[in-house]
Amino acid sequence: MKRKKVRVLLIEDNKFDQMAFVRMLEKEKLCYDYTIAACVAEARKMAESKVFDVVISDYYLGDGTLFDIIDLVKNAPIIITTGVGSEEVVIKAMQEGAFDYLIKDLDRNYLKVLPVTIENAIKHKRSEEKSCMLSHAIMCVNECVYITDVNDRIIFVNKVFCKTYGYPEDEIIGKPSTVLWKNKSLNNEDVKNILTKIDEFGWKSQLYHQRKDGSELLISISRSIIKDDKENEVAVVGVVHEISEDKPAPGKLNKTPKTAAAASHSHAEEVVNLGHHMRARMNTILEVMKLLSGTELTPQQRDYVKVLNFSSEAVANSLDRISDLFNSKSELVNN
Repeated sequence: MKRKKVRVLLIEDNKFDQMAFVRMLEKEKLCYDYTIAACVAEARKMAESKVFDVVISDYYLGDGTLFDIIDLVKNAPIIITTGVGSEEVVIKAMQEGAFDYLIKDLDRNYLKVLPVTIENAIKHKRSEEKSCMLSHAIMCVNECVYITDVNDRIIFVNKVFCKTYGYPEDEIIGKPSTVLWKNKSLNNEDVKNILTKIDEFGWKSQLYHQRKDGSELLISISRSIIKDDKENEVAVVGVVHEISEDKPAPGKLNKTPKTAAAASHSHAEEVVNLGHHMRARMNTILEVMKLLSGTELTPQQRDYVKVLNFSSEAVANSLDRISDLFNSKSELVNN
């Protein structure tokens, strides 16, 4: 497979530094599609007409400085090349979003480090984009999602979680996950025993949780460990699906034709509503999986993908409920 060329914008007003950059590319046989701008005005035109994977820029540019164009290339990581004594400028540029910097030396040895810096900048950018995409997906997924640290303190919740449990995000963050459980007598040792049940495939259970207002809800929960790039356990993610308990028992159904027809109609409406919810969940999963297909993921990102896979289990639960509703409808019609 042919490797895609890295699109590089070099902003450099020194002709000798421009030539040294080109010689380095030729010597190292680097697969770069490079464009050179000698001033701020040229850089503006280039940034407006072309997309770049990375930008390399000197600070002083004759007709301006790096800060005159930094906002135009925020979608690409910026590597600053500058002389000794520009530390304050570098700090400010890094605060504005620049990725890294290299100090120019008389022998131009900084160019030897430049290819590695470019590669790291691109990898960092792609990792940021994937993490952002996964974060948005988790925030928008139609299931309750919460993440705890290794001490079982909640460090993340999504919008559906806040709506279901009645907690504002800033109020629930930092609390132990046991605050969600109906049995508030659980101590740290109980939590430890539960966490030991979690293995690489996750731990799944059905239990009662408690909302902020004290009301209880029957839920199914899937928990799985999140690991960092070095396989260290850093957090536990929980995906919660609320189980409805409002389905009438078959023995208590009024079997008169009128009430049977009314109940049948009611069930049909609930089936339609469940179908809409199920479709929304599945659409989220399909869209995210489509975006992720064919990409390389870090171990941590693969754990995030597990969260989305757990949502498919919630869809399966919805299907079971739909099946039950159709069976109840059938009983009503037959009787």
